[in-house]
Formats: sequence, structure tokens, C-alpha cells
Amino acid sequence: MIGVGLGITTPLRIASSNSLLALLDILQPSSTGIDLLIPDPQYWYQDVAATMPVTAEGQSIACWIGLFGNKYVQTTTARQPTATKFASGRWGVLFDGTAKVLASESSIMFSNDARFTILAGVHKSLITEDVSNYILYKGTSSTPGYFELSGRRRFLGTIGTALYGFGSRGTVQHSSAGAGESGNPQYAAPHTAVLSATVDIVSGVPGGAALRVNKAATTRSSSVNAGDPAVLDGHPITIGASSTAGGSAFSGIIGPLVIRTGPIPSEATISQCETIIASYLGIAI
Repeated sequence: MIGVGLGITTPLRIASSNSLLALLDILQPSSTGIDLLIPDPQYWYQDVAATMPVTAEGQSIACWIGLFGNKYVQTTTARQPTATKFASGRWGVLFDGTAKVLASESSIMFSNDARFTILAGVHKSLITEDVSNYILYKGTSSTPGYFELSGRRRFLGTIGTALYGFGSRGTVQHSSAGAGESGNPQYAAPHTAVLSATVDIVSGVPGGAALRVNKAATTRSSSVNAGDPAVLDGHPITIGASSTAGGSAFSGIIGPLVIRTGPIPSEATISQCETIIASYLGIAI
């Protein structure tokens, strides 16, 4: 039976020599929930029911199954991303900027934890100016517990336009971090990056969002995620756009994705995971 939570259960360790499985071994201990999406035909299907495996580049992906059984799906053929490869020769999911999107089949359960870590390996291609392009999205920006990870963010609080951005909301304020366009021309598309984002919303204690791009810290906005912990349950997670309709779509390749709740890992642990993802992408960071 397909699970719909980030709780600790037995992962679907499909036989594979994929080095990305090491991310689970590193990050699962001490977590309250985790999902790891490995970009590989072993986890992709051409139908939502997951009966027709993807076997070649260029085939549509209607279902991507995470290691704990969560299904990220797209029933509309025109909105399905396709199987492709990074310059490294490793598999990735191609989102061409035309409303391609996968969405969790059910609302992902977060064990009512307001501390979470996101890691992603991406390559963004040419992105239209004055448009936001989302890699991951949950909820809406006015909803406590929402988060967003973007390959470009048209306006991100005090940061302004960001070439990579991350935002979330507690029960009181929005918090964000990002690489501002004016000070980070090296992040302009086309660009390949390992992104790591964290936020800790603790009752009565400010807990601002943080984002690293290829191990380099980005600017944190002046606002903080103050207030009681937000309940992170209640919305599907979308990959490649801000909604199931494909709004503010990402243009490029999305590779490994990790969504983890629980105490924020140490910087050394996050760095170790970033190195694994960078090796997969074929970049030095």
C-alpha cells in the first residue's frame, strides 16, 4: 500500500547501486519524517497507476515514487515532465517551463513537526525575466507551514529578485533567504546547483529560513518565522511549479530531492549530503 506520510517507516529500497541511497542513511537517523526522491527509471512510471515503467530518455513521467512510497503524479499528459539526463550522464526529470508539474497524490504528513530540511540537485535553463520559477512548493504564501524553493523568485521580501530562493511561514510572519540577482550573477541560468534549505519554527522563538547554493550561504531576509509552530500537514507538495495547474513553472532538470522533518542536521552533515548530490550532478562545489 502506498504511504502518504513523512513518518519513519521502512523504505522501498529497490535494488540499486545508486550512490544517492547514502543520503537516506545519513539523514534518516534523528529525523521525525523523511522522503527521498531518486531520479532513476526504477522509480518512474508512464502511468499514474505505476504499471508502465519508464525505460528511455524522452518518455513522459506520470508518476515518481519516493523511497517511502509517496507518489508524485500528473494525470494530464500535456503537463507531464520527461526523463532526461544531466551533463554528468545521470538521470533527471526535465521540466520545460510549460506548466509541467508533478504533485503528491495526497497531502504529505509532516508529523506535526515545524523543523524541516530540503535538499535538491537542479540544472536551470534559460528563465524568462520577471517570472518566478518553482522547484518545490507547498500550500500558499499566506498559509502557516507553506514552503517554496525556487530557481528564480521575482520578489523575495527584503532580498528583491533572487536567482535562487527559499521561503516559509510560521503562524505570524514569512521568512525567506535567497541569492539576490544584483550580487550573484554567477547563479544566472543556465546554471547547475545543489540547494540546501532549512527552517526551524520554534514556539516563541524567531526561526528564520536559510538557503545554501553549492555550499555558499545566501542572504536571509529581515523577517523571521516567529510564533507558534505551524502545522505542516494539509497540502500536496508540487514539483516543478507552484500549483497542480503548473503555475510559475520551472525550466530545467530536477534531480534528487530530500524533504526531511526533525532537528536541523549539523552543517557538517548537510555539507556531506551536498557533496553526494554534487557528485551525482557532475559539479565541483
